[in-house]
Amino acid sequence: MKRFFYGIFLVFMVLVSQLSASNKAMIIFDASGSMWGQIDGKAKISIARDALKDVVKGWNENIELGLTVYGHRKKGDCSDIETVIPIGKVNKSNMISKVSKIMPKGKTPIAKSLRQVADKLRGNEDETTIILISDGKESCDADPCGTAKQLKAEGIKFVAHVVGFNVDKSTDKQLQCIADATGGEYFSAKNASALNKAIKTITKKVEKPKPKVKKLDHNIEVIASETEGGKWIEASCRAYNSDESDRWSIRPRKKNAGTTQLPVGKYRLKCSYNAFKKETPFEIKAGEVTKVNVIMGQTGIVETSASETEGGKWVSARHSVYEDDNGKIGYHVVGASSRKK
Repeated sequence: MKRFFYGIFLVFMVLVSQLSASNKAMIIFDASGSMWGQIDGKAKISIARDALKDVVKGWNENIELGLTVYGHRKKGDCSDIETVIPIGKVNKSNMISKVSKIMPKGKTPIAKSLRQVADKLRGNEDETTIILISDGKESCDADPCGTAKQLKAEGIKFVAHVVGFNVDKSTDKQLQCIADATGGEYFSAKNASALNKAIKTITKKVEKPKPKVKKLDHNIEVIASETEGGKWIEASCRAYNSDESDRWSIRPRKKNAGTTQLPVGKYRLKCSYNAFKKETPFEIKAGEVTKVNVIMGQTGIVETSASETEGGKWVSARHSVYEDDNGKIGYHVVGASSRKK
C-alpha cells in the first residue's frame, strides 16, 4: 500500500514539474461513487486525498492553482460539478481543508467538467495546465475525447495531463485520448510497479520553460537585383493577400532591404523595375522573418542624341524606346529626352 501511495504522489509531482511552461493549473478531481472502491484494503478516495494533500504542501507558490470536483454532492446528477477553488495564488491550508472534506457520491461527467473549466480559460494568452484525475470512464452519455478536441479547435489554450486511477483497459483508452488530443501526458496508475516505470519514462519528457518569443519589428525582408547574386537595385514592390483585398507597399533599395510587418498567411509579391515586372509567392509564418530575393532582369544604358542633319549640332528632342519584337515594334520600354550641348 505504501508503495502504491508513493507512486500516486510521484505522478502528481511529475505533473507539477511539467507546469514550468505555465503559471496556472486547475485540478479536476473525481469524487464519483466508485472512489469508495478499495485497493489493498484502503478506499481509493483516501489514497487520492492523501496524495493530493502532499502535492499541495509542496506546491510551487509561483504557480497559480485551482480545484474543481465532480460527483461530490449528489447521486445520479451529471451537473454536479463545482469549482471549489478558482485558479489563483495558492492558500495551502484552505485547499488541504477542502480536499479533506471531499466525499464521493455521484456520476463521472468528465466531458462536462472539461468544458466548464476550459470555458473559464477562454481568452487567456498563456497556456493553462489541467490535471484530470479519474478512476472511471465517462458516465453521462458524452464523449470526453471529442470534447477535448473541440475545445482545442476553439482556440482555448490549455493542455490536459490525465491520471487513470486503477482503471480498466477501455477506460485507459478513453482517458488517454483526452491527453493526446490536448498535447498532454497520460498516466495509468494501476499499481506501484507500473507507476515507477511510468515515472522514469515521464521524467525524461519533463517540459522545459518555453523561451519567450522576441517580438519582431518586421517579418519580411525584400531585396531586388538584376541578376542572381548581383548588386541590389531599387524596385517598387507590393504584397497582396490571397484575394488581393489588402496590399502593403515594400520598397527594396540599393543598400537596404525593403521591410514591413504582415499578418501570418500566404501572399504574392508584385515588383516592377524599369520595364520589368515580377510576381513572387511567399508565406509569413509566426515568429519568423521571411526573406525574398527578387531577380528582376538585366538592364543596360542607352544614350540618345538628335540633330537636324548628319553630324550637325544637337537639338533638344523627346525619344521613346520600344522593344524589338522580331522586326516589329513591341511594347513601350522607356521615354527619354536629349538636349542641346
